Formats: sequence, structure tokens, C-alpha cells
Amino acid sequence: MIRTLLVALALLLTSLVCADPLAEANDLYSRANEAYEAQRYEEALELYERLAAGEYGTADVLANAGTAAWRTEDAGRAVLYYLRALRLDPGNERARENLAFVQPETNVVDGDSFFALLETWFASTPSLPWYVLFQAAFVLLVVAMTFAARSAPRTDVRADWLGRAGAGLMASIFFGTIVFLHGEARRPDGDAVVIRDKAVSRSGPATNYFEQLELPAGTVVTLKGAPRNGWVEFRLLDGSTGFLTTESVEPI
Repeated sequence: MIRTLLVALALLLTSLVCADPLAEANDLYSRANEAYEAQRYEEALELYERLAAGEYGTADVLANAGTAAWRTEDAGRAVLYYLRALRLDPGNERARENLAFVQPETNVVDGDSFFALLETWFASTPSLPWYVLFQAAFVLLVVAMTFAARSAPRTDVRADWLGRAGAGLMASIFFGTIVFLHGEARRPDGDAVVIRDKAVSRSGPATNYFEQLELPAGTVVTLKGAPRNGWVEFRLLDGSTGFLTTESVEPI
């Protein structure tokens, strides 16, 4: 009787240990590392992905998943996991160095491109101060035009008001353009990754639109709106735009 109770107690303790989430995560991590060392990269990737999907998906786990994906020649998921690791820990040097090695040329922006110049201009400036600055400049411009119009000789009242309205409209367009470009340029790292190699972008959200580019797996894009009918609009880091199927991209 006592022996039976001891066996039951041992089984209960074993089940409690196995049910411990931390113990299970440690076991998964050890198995994933062992699989990677044994060059069973697909198995290692699957185990790292299971960890990454839970609460124990640390930056190191994501970086390991990126390396395992690269070993399986899945460049799209390699870039995806490295970027996710850097989102959690921007100081993760392993993820940063490996990302620079595996990412495609489409992620390298020409420093002379329009959006690269905008990025350099706005990179170190918070959004709110620039918004306030340009709004104040717009108000001052309108006030200055009003005083200039009042001090000018009154010859044609209609032409005077038309001139003021046209100048105000141009100032509004200028102000709105600056704010829009500011918002666009402040997202240089994108928010999604092309996970299918040779993904074809099109000029519109359907297969009957013109083909534009053939994007390699791992290309970083910025999504410009919600998906519709299986397609999503995107922007590349160099400012080019188009449409991709939702199956071709995955959010970072």
C-alpha cells in the first residue's frame, strides 16, 4: 500500500514538473539547440518558432530562429526573425550583424534617393515639434499676407481676395505635403517582410494589372493600408509602391 502511494506521489510530482511552463520552455530550447548543433535545421526552426510564438519568445530565441531559417535557405523568415529580435532588443548585435549579411539588396537604400534624404532630414526630430513648427509657419504666412494686402493700395477688391485665397491654398498644400512626407520618411525600417521568393508586385490589386517588380524573399516593405481581396498596397524603402498578395508578406 505504501509503495503504491509512493509511486502515485512520484507520478504526480513528475506531471507537475512537466506542466511547469518554464520547464517546458527550457526543454524546448535545449532540444532546439541540440537539433541545430546536429544540423537538423528544419527541426530546430520548428522548435524555435514554437518558443517564439509563446511568452518565452525572447530576442535571443528569435535570433536563433533567424539563423535556423537561414540554414534552411528561407531568407524571408531569416530577415523576419532577425527584425523581430531587433524590435525586442535593438542592441542585439548577433541579430544585427546576421541581418546585414542575409538581407537582399532591395533593403539597401541609395543615400542619394529622395526618401533617404527625407529620412536623414527627419530622423533625429520628433514628430510633434516639426508639426508645430510648420503649423506656426503657415499661420505666420497667412498673417503676413493679410497685413500686406491691407497695406497695399485698394484697386480691385475681387482680385485682392482671389490673390489672398490662392496664396492661402498654396501654403496649405505646402504644409500638408511636408506633414505627409514627414510621416512617410519616419518609417524607414518598414513593418512587413516579403517571405516568398520572387514575389511579383503589380500596379493594382489583381492579377490583371501590370507586373512591376520581382522582389526577393527578405525584402522589407511598409504596408500602406489594410488588405483587400487578398492584396495589400506597399512601399519599398526607396519610395517605390505597388501591390502584393497577402500570402507574400508577413508583419514584423
